[in-house]
Amino acid sequence: MKPLDYFKIAGTYEALNKDSFKHKVKINLCTNFTDEIIYKLLSGYLISEKIYPEIFKVPYKQYPAFLKNENSALFSNDADISFIFFDINQYLQSELSSDTGGEFFEIIKDIQNYVKKQKGLVIMNSIILPYHSAYANIISENKFFKLIQSFNSALEKIKNEEKSFYIFDTNRIMHILGENASRDLRGMYAFDNPFTSEFQLEIVRQWTNFILAKLGKTKKCIVLDLDNVLWGGVLGESGVHGIHLGPGYPGLAYQNFQLALLDYYNRGVLLAINSRNNESDVNEVFEKNKHMILKPHHFASAKIN
Repeated sequence: MKPLDYFKIAGTYEALNKDSFKHKVKINLCTNFTDEIIYKLLSGYLISEKIYPEIFKVPYKQYPAFLKNENSALFSNDADISFIFFDINQYLQSELSSDTGGEFFEIIKDIQNYVKKQKGLVIMNSIILPYHSAYANIISENKFFKLIQSFNSALEKIKNEEKSFYIFDTNRIMHILGENASRDLRGMYAFDNPFTSEFQLEIVRQWTNFILAKLGKTKKCIVLDLDNVLWGGVLGESGVHGIHLGPGYPGLAYQNFQLALLDYYNRGVLLAINSRNNESDVNEVFEKNKHMILKPHHFASAKIN
């Protein structure tokens, strides 16, 4: 669905019966830009996922006072999960005139204190690096660029010290969509909303993954066929060393797929096999094909017959 679809769903919020939802979530939303769009997208997206959202949104431009005041509604709301999303552009003039980072780095202290006081998770978006520039290949030497790198490093330090704090890599979304499709310069100057609706929707999709995990609604098992899934070709026809697996096309694609599955395994997702191959042939692949990334012990269950 597109952003407009979620705006329409969000418009039904007032008429919803909270008790009709099996899953509910309390959210704190703190940004330093006009966040009405991302607020509506988040509301609409969660409703579409059959999750009732109770969102406290820090009033526009009042985040410094709310973060510094432990008696504020931001602290007292007792949210299941908090999302903090700051954009760097409004600090351009003040931070470049400071050698220490000034106002922006003061936020780091406030955020860490906020994390310490929260029972729920706190997710903060990393600050987006400004690669889009007339200076192109020399932007990494720009003072503002280095300031953002330092700020993100400071967030990493909080993550290492606070178990309930997670950093969401906003640069990854910017890289996937492209900066021209993500940034809205007219919106930034006219409405203090620096991002396109499409970019904000993708942020909301990723935020929802954290919420689904918090609610225990994430997928925990991947069940796999073997032929043309873990390797290319049909084992019964090609034999142990005739299947496509390993360096070169198309074997490398299957090997990289196994690497992705191994990453899921290491994160706690269960892997299982459901195949009509001969079990003895499959065992031989695991034993004798040196390009197999996954091993029998990676699978919680295997049905092969």
